[in-house]
Amino acid sequence: MSSTENNLNVVIAGTGFRFPEGAGATARVLSFAKGLKRLGCDVHVLLPKPTETPLSNNDALAIEGTYQDIPFAYCCGTRIAAKSRLGALALYVKGLTNAGRRIRAINQRRKVDVIFMWGVEYPFNVCYFRRLAKSIDALLVGEACEFPFVNANSRAVNCRHWANDRLFFKMFDGIVAISSYLQEFYRSRLSPDAQIVRIPILVETEGYCSTSPRIDNFCRVAYCGNLDHPGEADDMIRAFASAARDLPQWRLDVVGFAANANRLNELKKLAVDSAVANRVTFHGLVPRHDIPAVLSACDIMALPRAAGVFSQAGMPTKLGEYLATGKPVVVTATGDISNYLQDGLNAFLVPPGSLQAFVDKLRFAMTHPDESHSIGAKGREVAFKEFDSTTNCRKFVAFVRSLQINAKPTFKAVPLDDSAST
Repeated sequence: MSSTENNLNVVIAGTGFRFPEGAGATARVLSFAKGLKRLGCDVHVLLPKPTETPLSNNDALAIEGTYQDIPFAYCCGTRIAAKSRLGALALYVKGLTNAGRRIRAINQRRKVDVIFMWGVEYPFNVCYFRRLAKSIDALLVGEACEFPFVNANSRAVNCRHWANDRLFFKMFDGIVAISSYLQEFYRSRLSPDAQIVRIPILVETEGYCSTSPRIDNFCRVAYCGNLDHPGEADDMIRAFASAARDLPQWRLDVVGFAANANRLNELKKLAVDSAVANRVTFHGLVPRHDIPAVLSACDIMALPRAAGVFSQAGMPTKLGEYLATGKPVVVTATGDISNYLQDGLNAFLVPPGSLQAFVDKLRFAMTHPDESHSIGAKGREVAFKEFDSTTNCRKFVAFVRSLQINAKPTFKAVPLDDSAST
């Protein structure tokens, strides 16, 4: 199963992320890809489904190419989703078929060690890539960064949960879980021979600067996220309006994409109703390579999180990016966040469910610059120690090697060297 070379040949494939531009899932894919490349691994990124809507105006983006030395391809031949369900199914089948052909071609050039699959909750993905992995004697490892179907509630979804728990999750050789919650969730649902490892959020730490020139005479709070998520951006605007009501030098920079134009209009109206419309800037979807500069130019990083399974199971990639700037971070302590951060030491942590508590912490950070600066510097140390992509990709390599060693006799594992150790 393993190649005769010292490092892995990895194919990242699946659904639930754009490439190379996108939100948190895209950032995680890219961090894995770049971290593995730095360790000498071969990496390809394949997407079987379109990721853009017909109204997204992204039809000019490349469907195939190389981004930061990472080869990628939309295997269905387009980034733009079909307008009908039948058309969408046809593109999906075409994409999976072409992904299989590409993976076989990659395998002919150099043995593929592992298909690292996004979209573990979708049976179509799992069945296809499981069969493909077996046919080329490769591992199938799933990536779990959020609770399956967390925002859906229907009889069909309940049936999928039942089928996944009893059948499809057992097709994986291993799972990479982003949180302890998901690590425990999948542990009892895998086959007896499968393994699971927890790899937290990843960040390209070298791209961020702890000191940057002020772009104007204003102080700035940064919020970066998916604007379509209900509640989070709304709470950010409300919290800023309250915390900075009598601090006119402060501004809020909102970085993120809203697929629905009505959603963006709702947020802009909220800013108007909160009397901060002239102090809130909506930057939209900022290119991935510009994110470090945009965040580093701000003074405080803020991230309100709603209580619930979504935030308990997941862990926001933007938190690692926030911490890497060296600026103070105000964040709701959901899920594993308090496992890495301590309130008043390396971040400002807020109990879930209290917007007023978030307002109080944000205002404290605004009005106590010396203490905030010290906390931000310590937060940066956490980002470099816990979330650095290269360090965590070594953990991934060691995990795959352990799967190879413990696999059936058809697997011929490469001895683990120092570069792959944790």
